[in-house]
Amino acid sequence: MLELATPVQYVKGIGPRLAAVLAGKGIHTVDDLLHYLPFRYEDRLNPRPIAGLRPGEMACVVAEVRTAR
Repeated sequence: MLELATPVQYVKGIGPRLAAVLAGKGIHTVDDLLHYLPFRYEDRLNPRPIAGLRPGEMACVVAEVRTAR
């Protein structure tokens, strides 16, 4: 069983290489990983109509391609 103080490189699926990437984000232990909140994220649960977007705005949209040339 993992402890909160366990280094992330010992978590299944995380080895030394990924642990080094996580360390660059300040994540060194299981506790750090559990409390990490990303700076930004994409909300894929609420797609929006393309017509309602503003220039430069990030959003998730659902579209259907009807023809292609």
